[in-house]
Parts: sequence; C-alpha cells; structure tokens
Amino acid sequence: MSHSCLICQDVRPQFLFSVRDFFSKDHFAIVECPSCDLVRTIIPERSEGETQTYVEDPVKRFGSRLNPIVEKLYALRKRTLGKMEPGVVIDVGCGQGEFIKAMDKAGWQALGVEAQARCTDDLISDDEFLAGMLPEDSADLVCFWHSLEHLAYPAHFLEAAHTVLKPQGKVLVEVPNISSFQSWWADKNWLHLDCPRHRFHFSPETLTQLMKSQGFAIQSVSTW
Repeated sequence: MSHSCLICQDVRPQFLFSVRDFFSKDHFAIVECPSCDLVRTIIPERSEGETQTYVEDPVKRFGSRLNPIVEKLYALRKRTLGKMEPGVVIDVGCGQGEFIKAMDKAGWQALGVEAQARCTDDLISDDEFLAGMLPEDSADLVCFWHSLEHLAYPAHFLEAAHTVLKPQGKVLVEVPNISSFQSWWADKNWLHLDCPRHRFHFSPETLTQLMKSQGFAIQSVSTW
C-alpha cells in the first residue's frame, strides 16, 4: 500500500501507536495524516498465503456463535433504508450474502460484490465491479456495510459505485467511528481497529471528505 494519504495525498504519515493482531500475533503501525486526519494501518508487503490469514472470514472462524448478532445487524440495516421503494441494490463486500438474500425477500433486485466471487446472476467479484461490468446508471442503491474500511483502494470502489448509480441513486456507507467515545476510551485496544483487516479508520469528518472527493453530495451523517 502507498504511504501517501488516500484523501489529500500527503506523504508524511504520523505514527500514533502499534497494534498487535489477535490472530497472527504480528504488530501493525497505526498512522494519521497531519493534513486531513485520516487514520490508517500500515500493512507490509507479504506473500499471498500470509495475506489470506489476515482476511479470513470471521463467520468461518467463529461459526454459529455469530448468528444472533448477524441477524440483528441485518434487521438494523433494513430499517436504515427507511421508506425507500424497492429497486436495484448492490452490496459491496457482501460476505456470505445474507443482506442480498434479505433484500430479495423485501422486493429488491439485489446483487453482491465480493473479493473472490465467481460471476453468477446475483454475485460478481471486486475486479469485475471495478472493471465496469455493471451498466452505468443502473442501480438505485449501493451499500458498503462495514466493508469500505477493509479495502486497499476504497476511492476506486466509490468511483465505480458513482458510475453505476442512477442520477437520484444513493450510497450508504457504515464504518467503525475512530472518533467515537468507545475508540477514545479503548485507545489502541479498541476492538474495531481489527488490524490488519481494517486498513482505514474513518471518522465522520474523514469519511465525508472521501465521499465528496468522489463526487457524492452528503445527505446525512449519523453515529451510534
């Protein structure tokens, strides 16, 4: 990963602290941009096999113990959509596809995007999404539910999302909040640092900057 800032391209990242990955036991530096305050994880170059250990699906690791949490999470996500009329929705970072299944049941035409996916009627890979496989101006909604912070190049995905959205389409982004009280209280032990799986650590301000840089108008920002 480049050491220049994703938002402002500043090349002077300031070291904040080091975090130890619970699974691999490796240590990773957390740095902050002195110009725009974006916080990110510095990830060294590694072999493909080693990288895979960092991005392992937590559902596979923890099994059915996550099911009650996952069910409540998707119920909350559906409520977040409010009174939007069903249309075409794209879930970037769809994981096991639970959200697109729920949206299908709610009357939406749902498509998932996932890193290693094989192209099917309702699933394409990250590379296919970035390559413009989907028609322009075809989606009513693009969702990044706790996926944007995992991406090495989130701006590229937001650019692709902007391209596929209809003129009045919306993008919903949910990420951990690095400026939250929970983050301040836990400091380098904050659960949602989750290094190195979380490459970026957004605040409402830095996420807003990133979204605007990709041509989006901000309708609302909320934290919980």
